[in-house]
Amino acid sequence: MDKNYKRTIFIYFLAISFIALGSGMSDVVLANYFKDAYNVTTLQRAFIEFPRELPGVIAIVAISLLGRFGDIKTAAISQAISAIGILILAVLHPSFYTMTAILFIFSMGVHIYLPLQDSLAMSIMGHDEENIGKNVGKCRGIYTFFSLISAAAIFIGFRTGFFDFTDATIVNFVFAGAFFLVACFLFLILSNRVPSSRVKPTKFIFRKEYKYYYILAIMNGVQKQIVYVYSPWVIIEILGKGADTTSLLIMASWLCGIFFLPFLGKCLDRFGIRTMLYADALSFILVYAVFAFITYNLYVGNFSTTGFAMLATFAVFIFDRMSSQMGFIRSVYLNNIAKDKEEVLSTISFGLSLDHVVAICCSYICGIIWTNYGPHYIFILAASFSIVNLVVAKVAPLDKR
Repeated sequence: MDKNYKRTIFIYFLAISFIALGSGMSDVVLANYFKDAYNVTTLQRAFIEFPRELPGVIAIVAISLLGRFGDIKTAAISQAISAIGILILAVLHPSFYTMTAILFIFSMGVHIYLPLQDSLAMSIMGHDEENIGKNVGKCRGIYTFFSLISAAAIFIGFRTGFFDFTDATIVNFVFAGAFFLVACFLFLILSNRVPSSRVKPTKFIFRKEYKYYYILAIMNGVQKQIVYVYSPWVIIEILGKGADTTSLLIMASWLCGIFFLPFLGKCLDRFGIRTMLYADALSFILVYAVFAFITYNLYVGNFSTTGFAMLATFAVFIFDRMSSQMGFIRSVYLNNIAKDKEEVLSTISFGLSLDHVVAICCSYICGIIWTNYGPHYIFILAASFSIVNLVVAKVAPLDKR
């Protein structure tokens, strides 16, 4: 392997590592921040998802406007925006509604980077087309390893009292901001070493050939809200656990992911995209069916919030987080069917917008369902929607048409 290429890959992996550390110190524990700092209700938690997810809808516009800088510098800008947002939250302690506005800024940085992460991995490491799944899986594995480290730091910090969401300065958010700034700097270095592709400042790319990718993106909007909003809310609201417990569970999921994600990438190369689309769909159906059963029995009082039911909830939560990491299969599928490789990023961005429109709607609907009917119906709904993924896995073409 060329020495210059190896150094470039090292810098890229380093940038991924600092993003993982920053996210683990901030985005991953936001639900606990909302609960501890603002004591939000389930309906307020649903409301917060609007400013948090809206950037995902308009991210494609931001990426198009930043396209003249190239994808790597756009990634650097995204990290700078994330750093600004989270550092403001760290020191200001704003009112609830001001907090949601600042959260929008932080989330904008996060969502500008989201469609870039897989497209950057595929372009920087894409010289080896036969092992693209393995290479993207390796990137995710590195991200997972450093997410594990940040989860361990969160656990120790909150357990010892060094981190506290009610302090004058939220220390873990300060660390997060610093990590995002380091990632920004590394992307700027990387931009001088790699020819940075330009993101076409086009309108939304909508091709009928990509319709199954769009369907998968829409389904991901439903599943994502359950994974990142309502699964943790079961831990926080029903079981009454704090950030130390949440971080410990996330740490366990990341620990499994260190081995699971590279293995998943190898499986993708060995068994093919269709088989892995089936696996992705079945994993969500299974996890949500089990989550519905456990949550129902906790909700009606058949199960105690301690003992076996608590451990079972923790186990399903971990498996849920691991299943959500299979999303890169969609990106590889799109890369495989794309008529023009330069359309991949724009199409991922459009898919992300569809994903977030659904996510915002789903958040409100699920908040109402949880409050008025019970949390278990949310997971029954998610399991039902995941059947659509199975249908797509069966009928989607796997090559260019």
